[in-house]
Amino acid sequence: MIPKIPGTNIPMFSAFHTDMVFYFFSNWSFRKRAFTTFSISLLTFGVYIGSAIYTPAIPGIMQEFGVSLTKGTLGLTLYILGKHL
Repeated sequence: MIPKIPGTNIPMFSAFHTDMVFYFFSNWSFRKRAFTTFSISLLTFGVYIGSAIYTPAIPGIMQEFGVSLTKGTLGLTLYILGKHL
């Protein structure tokens, strides 16, 4: 029989120790889970709104710097590429 982490139905393997119980999301308080969820949501929103703000500016960037559409969208392309790395 595999021992379980106290208060949960999660099996305790040899890699888990009782001091690691804090790292399980299910053992966090509601306040900590709400703050973590809000923080991740806010940061995700910020990343995606960045591309939505940059897109309408592409014609202005092309005109200001005298570049083609390919070079005008390079900033957005690198932003999205960096976002997914």
